[in-house]
Amino acid sequence: MKLLLLISICLVACCPSWASDQQKRFLEIPSEIHTLTYDLDTVQIISPGRFAIMSTRIDNPDVMRFELNALKILKPYCTRPDGEYPAPSELFQLGQPDDLPVEQIKVKTGPVLGKSVAWKYPYRKFEAFQHTALGCDKHGYIYSYNTITNGFRQKEIFDCKRGLQSLGADEGDVPRDVYMMPVKSGTNGWWYYSTVCRAVTHEEPYQPE
Repeated sequence: MKLLLLISICLVACCPSWASDQQKRFLEIPSEIHTLTYDLDTVQIISPGRFAIMSTRIDNPDVMRFELNALKILKPYCTRPDGEYPAPSELFQLGQPDDLPVEQIKVKTGPVLGKSVAWKYPYRKFEAFQHTALGCDKHGYIYSYNTITNGFRQKEIFDCKRGLQSLGADEGDVPRDVYMMPVKSGTNGWWYYSTVCRAVTHEEPYQPE
């Protein structure tokens, strides 16, 4: 009994420290549609000012519900012939779109990926992530569902002395083979680059003209 009490006291004493450590470990960068979280424990220094780090991009709650609803509605289209179909009103969970045209649902069969269903979101705020794509094989729906609910995880590489950021790196990629792009001042890419560079190097990063 005394041993259990002692363990309980130790757990209570250490929990605030553990929570504090977790807050220091993660760097969260929120936007209107998602939160981008960098795990500072995964930093791998490549050279002075250049490092790799793992990130997870996960949708905000309202956006996640919208995407899951769209996925559910699009799933039955896998049984339809290839072609284009008008989008039903049930897809407009975020309100009637007024800033982009409403595109049709596209069903097509390709030689590599097989049959798929895709629909482009008619809302400008989705920026680059403007569509739902669903593979019609037996794993397609689960893969798309899990990507929405668990987020998209990838390795990113930053060169804070040269204004460079990786584009589309995978977790197993060798750093020297990753495609690097110059960041542009005033863009979202610059915001991510400067925020992560400051958190990791504790210095002001190189800022391109």
